[in-house]
Amino acid sequence: MNTKPIVAAVAIALGALVLAACDRQEMNAKADRAVAKTEAAADTAARKTGEVVAKIEKTAEEAAITASVKAALVKDPELSALRIDVDTTGSIVTMNGTAPNAAAAKRAENLAIATSGVTAVNNNLTTTGG
Repeated sequence: MNTKPIVAAVAIALGALVLAACDRQEMNAKADRAVAKTEAAADTAARKTGEVVAKIEKTAEEAAITASVKAALVKDPELSALRIDVDTTGSIVTMNGTAPNAAAAKRAENLAIATSGVTAVNNNLTTTGG
């Protein structure tokens, strides 16, 4: 009996199985790399989304502080909210513009520092009178 054809067929079959296993390993490796890239992209997107949300929250907080200071200035009969520019960065309020006198400028500063969320005031108000 000639066993060479049988041995050759078995060798070919084993070779095909080895190649199939290698191909499956390569496919699994590619899938693992794709999953890792997707996870990294998701982590990056989540981090960036968190940063954007934090910026929006900070901007909203600053706008609320500015609005509160402006509302306090409007209530004072000597101060004109239209002549006083209020800017907020973090918890620091900066006021630019004019006040009728030094006492009114100081009152504007006191109103600003008394506003919730304010930790410091840069009072750059100039006076138009005594």
